[in-house]
Amino acid sequence: MKSLETKHDYSNFTWGTVVAIHTLGEFDIVEYYNDNRLLTSFKPYRNGNAYPCSYGNLEEAIVGAIATKYDGGNTKSDTYFLRAIQHPTTKNA
Repeated sequence: MKSLETKHDYSNFTWGTVVAIHTLGEFDIVEYYNDNRLLTSFKPYRNGNAYPCSYGNLEEAIVGAIATKYDGGNTKSDTYFLRAIQHPTTKNA
């Protein structure tokens, strides 16, 4: 399990049960289980502020965090980038 120590407080995280927090510079990506523990998702934060979506894996969350930082909350550039590199999760997209 990754470290749950971070400079930001995620004790009030409401999307599910926090499994790990992955820190990359100004980004924290919270890995969590949904309430019935059937799905693991990743929710990005920048400087402690939540981004408006969650992702299915850590790679997507990293790309999404960077795309949102530069292109805003309604960005599609993360999807286009993942398609361009033929990321496995976008095979049928």
